[in-house]
Amino acid sequence: MEKDKSRDDKPHISPSQIDTYLNCGEAYRRRYVEGERLPPSAAMLRGSGVHLGAEYYFMRKLEMNVDSPIDEVVERAVGAFDTKLRADGLLLNPDEEERGKSIVVDEARDSVARLTELFMRGVAPGIKPRLIEHRVRIRLPKAPRDLLTIMDLVDEDEYIHDYKTTTKKKTQNDVDRDFQFGFMPLCFKAKFGRAPKGLKVQVLIDKKQPEVQVLETQRSTRDFEAILNRVNIVVNGIEKGHFMPAPANSWKCSPNFCGYFKTCKYVNGSYRAKSRGTKLDKVSDTWTQTESLGYKKKEAAPTTK
Repeated sequence: MEKDKSRDDKPHISPSQIDTYLNCGEAYRRRYVEGERLPPSAAMLRGSGVHLGAEYYFMRKLEMNVDSPIDEVVERAVGAFDTKLRADGLLLNPDEEERGKSIVVDEARDSVARLTELFMRGVAPGIKPRLIEHRVRIRLPKAPRDLLTIMDLVDEDEYIHDYKTTTKKKTQNDVDRDFQFGFMPLCFKAKFGRAPKGLKVQVLIDKKQPEVQVLETQRSTRDFEAILNRVNIVVNGIEKGHFMPAPANSWKCSPNFCGYFKTCKYVNGSYRAKSRGTKLDKVSDTWTQTESLGYKKKEAAPTTK
């Protein structure tokens, strides 16, 4: 593997695309092949806001040697949240629909402010940035696509930093086994020819008393080989048009975690009906539900003699 300086026009695949394909090939097909782009969830908007606030702080620190005030960074993060909300919209899951969009938005915005302040007080002061949002294209000469990935932040001691917003703690096993956390160390090695000192995952936990959890993990050459093996399998599947849906019992195959759920041709009929507050006629395989929901019972096919 090596950094590609000459073929930026070659098709690429990103870690988020790979993750989507591995979780559900049908979701990948609809998003990246058919172009059915969904609005972000409240959790995604929250994470983007905090991330962009951190990026603003570290860019000013790196380029101008300025430590921006906490209030200024929080304002930036909340502003980024609002801008993305206006531009991309918001995808509500069934529970959030019941609670109402305005409540969900207000809670997410408040969470961005809380977690950004937490980040500024508990994480930012101890980091001296060297690279921020650094993109590297990893050349895969025998593959039809290259791997394009980004390092969020590399500090002066050659540690990579990643930020996660969540509502509960992660375990060491979570970060050691997480496929996604292998890409940034791989990216570092592609750029510098050596592995980083490690990856520090800054977990910002939003609860009654918000807290920071820092977990450190490393990846070896064997780990990089395993990642590239998976990348090759994913790329080959995409090129051949193989888009395997998630298992029916997967956590991903749920209206709470997949925006394509309601229109997915692979979802079990009874499960879809239950999620919509409807029921399925087991004999005729037709939908029956209250008229207020706007659905009509499917007409029976004409019989022939």
